[in-house]
Amino acid sequence: MKKYFEDEVKNPGDKWIEYGPLNYIPPVEVEVLNMVKEIPLDCIEGIYVRDTKTGHVRAVIGETYMLKAHEELAEIQLASNVVELLNREQSQNLDLTRVVTYKIPYNTAVQVYDYSKKTSRVVFGPDLLMLNPDESVTVHSLSGGKPKKTKYVSIIIYRSWTRFHK
Repeated sequence: MKKYFEDEVKNPGDKWIEYGPLNYIPPVEVEVLNMVKEIPLDCIEGIYVRDTKTGHVRAVIGETYMLKAHEELAEIQLASNVVELLNREQSQNLDLTRVVTYKIPYNTAVQVYDYSKKTSRVVFGPDLLMLNPDESVTVHSLSGGKPKKTKYVSIIIYRSWTRFHK
């Protein structure tokens, strides 16, 4: 059996993780904050991880990942209309700690805006869109109806993207 807590000097407020299948009986001075398990991810799945020391949020995609002592799952911020449109099109509730994915249909395009770089890009379908922590899809509001009303339809995809290639 391994000796715990006596091998290393720990200061008040330090966080650490004991790895492996083991029995750990903490001393009286130690408080167990949470139990961490590995998160298995397929190549089209991911999670958002925040480093609590720096505050930086990153996406981990396609690997089995275990949070470190100074990391936590991060929930990204998306506009409420974006979340509503994604929930409606995917017919399920969106988990904002998981990487937001969207299957772009054939002959369509989606505009993605990156808030950290202040740039936008267009992704053409068929493709799988995976949003980075600082990205969001652009919602387009179209007029329609009789009589014509503004913001009649809200969409995130352009149909018939062949006109963009000219």
